[in-house]
Amino acid sequence: MPRNTLLALYLAAIETAEGVDQVPTATANAIALAASLDPETDFAFRNPRDTLVRGVDINAYPPLPPKGEIYQWAKTAWFRGVTGAIASGNAIELDPWLQSAGFAVTYSGAAGSEQAAYTLASTGLKTMTEYMYVDSILRRGVGARSEIGLSFDVGGPVVVSTTSQGIFAGEADVAVPASPVFKTTVPPVGTDMTTFTVDGFATGIIRKFSFATGNSITRRDGVKATGGVAGFSLDSRKATWEVVLEEPTITAKDFKALIRTQADVAISWLLGGTKYNMLGFDASQAKVDSVKPSSDNGNAIITIGGGLYGAAPVTLTVK
Repeated sequence: MPRNTLLALYLAAIETAEGVDQVPTATANAIALAASLDPETDFAFRNPRDTLVRGVDINAYPPLPPKGEIYQWAKTAWFRGVTGAIASGNAIELDPWLQSAGFAVTYSGAAGSEQAAYTLASTGLKTMTEYMYVDSILRRGVGARSEIGLSFDVGGPVVVSTTSQGIFAGEADVAVPASPVFKTTVPPVGTDMTTFTVDGFATGIIRKFSFATGNSITRRDGVKATGGVAGFSLDSRKATWEVVLEEPTITAKDFKALIRTQADVAISWLLGGTKYNMLGFDASQAKVDSVKPSSDNGNAIITIGGGLYGAAPVTLTVK
């Protein structure tokens, strides 16, 4: 009987203690993926042995058993909010991805105007547990940290792509849990935008936007750790952004001047019009590194992009 990779369920949960299985459940921790996940794993250490002189046998001696099973899983989902007031007990679907990528979350707001602000942080960084059920086989990962990117274009959903790295915690024959409760009753955040401002320029015709955390994730090896892998650390980041828009006149906005001055640039936008399913982006210390003109069927287009800097380079707000 062939196995079907579309008969699958993905769960993720932020860990209370790094590397300790948080045991996510289908009811509380399911994330609806926008594409199939290939749950491939590998070993951190594959050690050959010396070729021994053994009489008439000149073959190399078999290698040592591999150690330290690890994984790197790439995933994609659409961004959506929640039903009811947003709170720590009613977090958005992609909360584990954001926190494992270095975002810290703060809940605030009076009744009827609650919101969650995800800000890129440098301390108190969290790890997550991941479960992937694929047609009767469960694969588990712990201690995962992530790199994450967010993008959208005209008429499309907000697409969130992430790659996690963690310690593989085993696999077993386990049926896909029945009737998982996905948060799909909330539609994906659409691109019905209310605001989009780049350095005070708010009248642009925006085509596309993209952002990536640019996280550098390093494996932590240790002789006392099981399999030789103690976990993973988020060592540095270079957050980047890019906007594609119709080219304005120089008088309306001279984006190339921002390369010359390297002045701080504020970028902000807000998507969606439904309470608890609106997504905002705010960065106050962006820099413009490139301005590339092009043409789209005769329409003048420019692509501007650069980096995001400061102690808190960007905040994503769900409200």
